[in-house]
Amino acid sequence: MINKYSRNANKTINFDMSEEERMLQAAVGMTGEAAEVMDIIKKVHFQKHILNKEKIDMIIEEMGDVLWYMNLMVKTINTTWENVLIINNEKLAKRYPKGRFDSLDSMNRK
Repeated sequence: MINKYSRNANKTINFDMSEEERMLQAAVGMTGEAAEVMDIIKKVHFQKHILNKEKIDMIIEEMGDVLWYMNLMVKTINTTWENVLIINNEKLAKRYPKGRFDSLDSMNRK
C-alpha cells in the first residue's frame, strides 16, 4: 500500500523546484504538519477540549499531510520507503535488544 500511495503522491510533487528546495519544503512541511497534530493534543490536554471523532479525524488528516511531506523527502533523496523502514527497524532492534520497549534501554542507548 505504501508504494501505491507513493506513486500517487509523487504525481503531486512540484518538480520545478531544485532538489534543495524540495528537501527544505519536505522538512518544513513535516514539522509544520506535526505541529498541527500537537496543537490538537495541546487543546485536549491543557484546554480541556474533548478528544472526539472530529478531533481524531483531524489528527488523521494531519498525519496524512506529514506522510505526504515524508514521501517528498523519500523521493527527493532518492531512497525508498522499504529502505527507510529497514533502517528504522535496525535502529530499533539495536536500541531495544529485548525486542520491546525498556526504560533502561531507552536511557542507555548508544
